[in-house]
Amino acid sequence: MKILLTGACGYIGSVLSYHLIKNKIDFAGVDNLSNSFISSFPKSKKLYIGDISDKKLLKKIYNEYSPDGI
Repeated sequence: MKILLTGACGYIGSVLSYHLIKNKIDFAGVDNLSNSFISSFPKSKKLYIGDISDKKLLKKIYNEYSPDGI
């Protein structure tokens, strides 16, 4: 299963990302960095910078990553 984690660099997203790593669940993140820090996201995972309301970004994510869930 491949997960797209929204708000990935915020507090909840960063805590969840480490939980997903611990449980060996594949994921990528997306965040617009308006209220978060890029340093809180694991460097070993793919991070898309931008807003989830951006249709072009979502299309790029689906073409490159093809998540099963958000």
